[in-house]
Amino acid sequence: MPSALAELQKRVYSAEAIVKQKEEEHTELREKLKQSERKRFEYEAKMKSMEEAWQKQMASLQLA
Repeated sequence: MPSALAELQKRVYSAEAIVKQKEEEHTELREKLKQSERKRFEYEAKMKSMEEAWQKQMASLQLA
């Protein structure tokens, strides 16, 4: 009986370690996702700005 209890306790510790590792991985992936989203928003803003500048330039050339 004591060896069965020891085996169960060992499994519990192992499962807890795996859960902790997965939580850390999850946190890391969430941070990477946030960084990627920030970069995407920055890129989209830059592209919008460049498109607006291009449209203004085209309008200016058409008037000239």
